[in-house]
Amino acid sequence: MKRLFLLLFLSSTIIADVTSSDYLGDWKIIDIKDEFGDPTGKKELNINVEGKYDSRFVNDSTFYVSFFWNGEEDSWPRFYLNSGLANIKLRYSEYRGRIEEDVHNILGCKYKDSSGEVRRIHLYDDYPPRQTGKDDGNFYLRKSVKGFWVKPDESLKMIKQSIRKGDEIKFSCKDTSSDYSFRINFEYFENALLKVGKKT
Repeated sequence: MKRLFLLLFLSSTIIADVTSSDYLGDWKIIDIKDEFGDPTGKKELNINVEGKYDSRFVNDSTFYVSFFWNGEEDSWPRFYLNSGLANIKLRYSEYRGRIEEDVHNILGCKYKDSSGEVRRIHLYDDYPPRQTGKDDGNFYLRKSVKGFWVKPDESLKMIKQSIRKGDEIKFSCKDTSSDYSFRINFEYFENALLKVGKKT
């Protein structure tokens, strides 16, 4: 009887923890620092996952994805991609054979949420090619040209809605030489957003 009571107590405690607004699932809260390493008082949300990639040189290798977003409607999420040895980056010349100030590293992706519908998006390396030394592995969901954001299309709006709903999203991306796949579970987004002082 005591054992049964203990099991029921532990089960109810676990359920309470998971349903609590303090439970963050895979989310982490990041304190944003300035260029001197001092806290700015701003925070952003973060999830880290592993994915798989294939290329002409390796098969079924692990790479690492970090997702960041402050949750604000007028801001755009970014993905940091790393092979474990170096940042994942593309050659600018791979995109239509041009090198121009407003041409970005573009990673073509498809994503599928819990509805089962597949949509297409691009991830953009936001640094123009002539600014050397700034290829830091960050890819953004929205493109900017000469410092101005380009108007988002419907697919971008839909993926932000899926993130806000706490959906699990599967990504399949490719460039001219590699295929990347990963999934991110955005569950408990509302709880994480409350932790940084914002509401959905």
